Amino acid sequence: MRQNQKENGVAFSAVAMRRHLQAELPTTSQVKNGRVNSNNQTSEKVSTLPLAPRQFKKRKLKTGKAEESSDSFAGTGSSVESESSTPGWQTLISEDSEEEYVRSRDPNFSSNESASGPAPIYSFSTFKASPTTVAWNEDSKAHLFKIKAGETLTLFGQYEFRILQGVIAHTGATLRSSPMWHQVYCPSTHSLPCIVGISDGGHGLPESSVEVRALHSGLVGLKQLSPLFAHIWDDETPNDKLRGDKSSTNIRTQSYSLLQTSADAKGRTLLAPLLQPEAWNTLLSETCLEVAKKRRKVLICGPQASGKSTFIRLLINGMLTTYRARQGHDDGLLHKTLEECGVALLDLDLGQPEFSAPGQISLLYVQTPIFGPPFSHPIAHPLDNAVSSGVALIRAHSLCATTPKDDPFHYIASVTDLILHYQKLVESRPGCSLVINCPGWIQGLGLEIIKDLIKQTDPATVIYMSIKGPEEVVQAIKEASGNARFRELPSQPIEQLVRSQKDLRIMQSISYFHSYLQPQGASLWNNTPLLENQPVIVKYAGKYAGIFGIIVLEDEALEINQLFDLLNGSVVTIVVAEADSAFFGPSKSKASFYSRLLEEGTTERSHAEHEDGEVGVGGDGIGFYTSLEDLVQRTKEGLPYLRHMQPLHPRRSYTVGLALIRAIDTTNKELQLLTPVPLSSLQHISSEGRKMVLVRGKLDTPTWAYTEAMTYNSQKRKEQRVHGACDPEALELEELLDDIKMKKSTPLISVREAGEKRRLGEGVWRLRKNKSFTKKDAD
Repeated sequence: MRQNQKENGVAFSAVAMRRHLQAELPTTSQVKNGRVNSNNQTSEKVSTLPLAPRQFKKRKLKTGKAEESSDSFAGTGSSVESESSTPGWQTLISEDSEEEYVRSRDPNFSSNESASGPAPIYSFSTFKASPTTVAWNEDSKAHLFKIKAGETLTLFGQYEFRILQGVIAHTGATLRSSPMWHQVYCPSTHSLPCIVGISDGGHGLPESSVEVRALHSGLVGLKQLSPLFAHIWDDETPNDKLRGDKSSTNIRTQSYSLLQTSADAKGRTLLAPLLQPEAWNTLLSETCLEVAKKRRKVLICGPQASGKSTFIRLLINGMLTTYRARQGHDDGLLHKTLEECGVALLDLDLGQPEFSAPGQISLLYVQTPIFGPPFSHPIAHPLDNAVSSGVALIRAHSLCATTPKDDPFHYIASVTDLILHYQKLVESRPGCSLVINCPGWIQGLGLEIIKDLIKQTDPATVIYMSIKGPEEVVQAIKEASGNARFRELPSQPIEQLVRSQKDLRIMQSISYFHSYLQPQGASLWNNTPLLENQPVIVKYAGKYAGIFGIIVLEDEALEINQLFDLLNGSVVTIVVAEADSAFFGPSKSKASFYSRLLEEGTTERSHAEHEDGEVGVGGDGIGFYTSLEDLVQRTKEGLPYLRHMQPLHPRRSYTVGLALIRAIDTTNKELQLLTPVPLSSLQHISSEGRKMVLVRGKLDTPTWAYTEAMTYNSQKRKEQRVHGACDPEALELEELLDDIKMKKSTPLISVREAGEKRRLGEGVWRLRKNKSFTKKDAD
């Protein structure tokens, strides 16, 4: 509902339907040179996202025959139903082709070669598909796998599974038969886990029955918006592993495939299995057994790309299922009472967080196993929805940067606040253990931060994820651990890297902005270009303003009238102040303040409350204020600028999420925000009278958002060419018209012909390390 219910004091509203968006918001066809044109009239300046110059060369359409699509699941022989098959299930392996099929998938067989030589061949599954081990249920559209003890089964892609009988292990979790379905994401960007059959001596079952069905969450569709998501899923890897009759649905339409070796990928992508060193398994087993008896704190640190995230997922999954097995619960079932607890995760890695967008640290409460990389679960429900979602967000803080080096004191203070909230969590869930994920910065100041984290959290076990040093770092962490058990583990073996750490950070951001949570907790994604989504409209001035102010970190060199251009098209953090005191804190004496804050258990206040009601700021020369409104400076557009303001006090504020500023309407004094944060959450915050602040920091410029529409249109034309759905000449003309339209109307991209110089004002605002504000070409 649009902002037309001012009598209720609700400042936030969303455009309910597409026609409202076209009627009330500036469309791409109306935007030109930062202004909105309506009925050939030029209105007040409305900021669209900054023009990011990007040079495009004229493309020559390549014509040719459409590629032949092979049915990767259809068999040539007749399907039969074996005597041992489960009623309602149909075998998918044709008897007349079984012997040939198994021989062609022998681990020693390989025909996968590249121009640089043979690609490495990995063995993924010891499970052998046959009429007695694989069946298909046409009614439920699911596969039934019968896995013997010790056999491994690797599925590539996305799927849901549940255990019908027996016991299996998956990504560190030990699961028994249960009606609960688990969602699994296995892209080629990460090592692929396997399902392992486990002997169930207590029931004497010779094999485990696992039901697997397709998972269509929309995550695959993000490949239409960014090439980073292309060639990482099974949908582009033909696989004839499981074959059935003509009535059965083939494996490609089921979103997953069975891998015997990496040769099954047909050379389209690089795949690697999840390798767990023996030292990992030993420590995981020991720690999980300890947690089943007594609440523990485990801190994991180490260099980047050492496997910390993978080890943490294995550890949490093991903790959850081992504890439940000891308590007599069915594995995988959510707890219904406060006495039955999960595992708390203190995620302190700003660059690669597990359940949030980059730049944020958080405390989470995990109740269900984690089966997927971070970009498959970028958002968590609030704590009050923990039972329905399986993962609950307790509290979060954002540093608006992917490293703590720019403001280590605020980072430590934020960590301290999260630890206090963990202590409150333990009061209601006394058996809740804590896993701490430290940042991968281990040198210099990063080492000092890790040592301080160990001091604050007081873990029972400290794990360093490398056996290759550096020796001085290992020794310093070992000394800081004190009486805690200190263990060095080998890093995770990495044979190939499909995506770099920076690529994964971008993928996490894309997934975050395109995802939304269902009431049951499962994530879904939409593949509509972000800038074409319906924005949230928030007033920034007037009686019913939805935000109190805007903070730009380290803005000493920023002129007040540059704020408009700096915010335009940038990613900001939505921060909520729980009390007015959150806005006041020392500036020049920040170091000594945070040191005192830590020493005294975070009980010091950052401001002085006087008897006459004035709130003062000590030690930084800012002065005293009788009202918070005195802190706000207005730009010529009316933007509320909290100039030279430090981050809000973490004890009295928290982070809601991120938003991309699509446009600034200076006529109506409104911001257009694109955010996955539910509108109801923003309205609830506003109705409670809490002050909301937008913080502009040093997060990466979202150039991926500027080009999504072009990538989307390009992918659509490519699909038309491949499937021969359009005349080549007509398609080439459509491409040319799209390029002309983009050049004239796209608010985020400016197109320059070869040799054309960049116009004045074209560029993206970036915050540089020297604290200066400059515009940088986005090419």
